[in-house]
Amino acid sequence: MSRYRRAVGTILLVAGLAWFALKPASAQNFDISCGNVTALQNAVTTANSNAQADIINLASGCTYPLTMSLVITADGGNPVTVNGSGAILTGSGTLRPLYVDGGTVTVNNLNVSGGNANGGFGGGILVNNGTLTMTGGSVTGSTSANGGGIRASGTGTIILSSITVSGNTSTGNGGGVSLDTTAQGTLSSLLVTGNTAGSNGGGIASGGYLILNGVTITSNNGNNGFRAGTGTVEYSNTTITGNAGPECFITGSTKIDNGGNVDDDGSCGFSVATATPSPTPTTAETQTETPTATPTETATDSVTNTPTATPTDTTEAATNTPTATPTDTTEAATNTPTATPTDTTEAATNTPTATPTDTTEAATNTPTATPTDTTEAATNTPTATPTG
Repeated sequence: MSRYRRAVGTILLVAGLAWFALKPASAQNFDISCGNVTALQNAVTTANSNAQADIINLASGCTYPLTMSLVITADGGNPVTVNGSGAILTGSGTLRPLYVDGGTVTVNNLNVSGGNANGGFGGGILVNNGTLTMTGGSVTGSTSANGGGIRASGTGTIILSSITVSGNTSTGNGGGVSLDTTAQGTLSSLLVTGNTAGSNGGGIASGGYLILNGVTITSNNGNNGFRAGTGTVEYSNTTITGNAGPECFITGSTKIDNGGNVDDDGSCGFSVATATPSPTPTTAETQTETPTATPTETATDSVTNTPTATPTDTTEAATNTPTATPTDTTEAATNTPTATPTDTTEAATNTPTATPTDTTEAATNTPTATPTDTTEAATNTPTATPTG
């Protein structure tokens, strides 16, 4: 019996150790006091190597003037979440505040400012072969050689929602945001404004796969506002207006236009909704100039076995509706023929016919005799009126 108990105990011990080994590690939380840069740096260092998910909570509204970049690495695929609560990470114009190097990082309501890549890419944030999901907050006042505010390099992925990217500068492309040819980005409800590029894409420059949904790119400086050189860009409800140069410079990329997009110079090639036709007038409109017949259609008179006599002015039929008036040229009411002084009914086919004083209207390719030796011109040509 004792041997049996020992065997059972050994089995339970092994099973317990295996359970602890396989049990998912719980997230480790780090609460960083206001402005405590050392504690923040130590939390990031631990998160990079503790083989578990980590949550870093910054103090609401506080500023953290960094003395070195926060570099977040993969840590075996365990994610890191930074809850900013409106706090500010600043590089004070000397360093890049945030670098995601292969890690999976979620940032909420954080403001990143004053970054400087010192000749590198991504002045405020660089995502290299990792994934950054950022919701709320802003990226402002940062500088780099490419992607003044945010840069996705290599196979990096950026998912940005409800943030402002403004006041950033790139000496090359992408004053606000730039994507490498193998990078991916999904940008939703972003305001990209007031950024500057030394070359293309004052607001955004992309060579990878980029999705824009509800993004406004406006008042940026550079050779153009938005640049797509290769890859694919999907647009939905996006506005690209008021930028220096043409709004877009698109070459070699695949464009997917999902509708609701606007630019103000046509350079983005967005689909244009069919213009709404003008409504048919419901009352007679007085022409201030002599109307001219449309060259593609011909006015037609329909005479009911009676020569047409005209008074001192001519009544024109327009828009399917003839109307007679004693003076001046008017457009007619809907489909109601009005007799002229000598029982003549006029009908027109979609085209007003210009006539000078005392002129009979033209028939379609068929001359009509007037009471005294006068011939009416066919096909839109006004002629002399009867003389006797």
